[in-house]
Amino acid sequence: HELAKGGLKKFCSNASTDEYSAAEIVVLRECDIQIQLAEDALNEIDKEQVQQVKSHYACQILLNKAAHFLQTLTAQGLMTQGEAGGILEEIEDHVQGVVECQKEVH
Repeated sequence: HELAKGGLKKFCSNASTDEYSAAEIVVLRECDIQIQLAEDALNEIDKEQVQQVKSHYACQILLNKAAHFLQTLTAQGLMTQGEAGGILEEIEDHVQGVVECQKEVH
């Protein structure tokens, strides 16, 4: 909302003088209201829960990058399908573990 508000201000009728039409003022006020509502909602979220979600997300990203890297090595002929297969299975197990952790533990 803050980005939208900034963009809107650039393209308003008299943006260089900070003079806005009645309709533009209404839209800018609505942006302010939405920004405040978003901030209030974010402040209600438990900080520890946010950290857990971020950690799970980071784990999934790293595991997927590792799997992609193994696929790249295989495609380039630097690893055989057999060599990569076992490692990819382990990675898939870890990804599933992260998903289950999200659902059941936290």
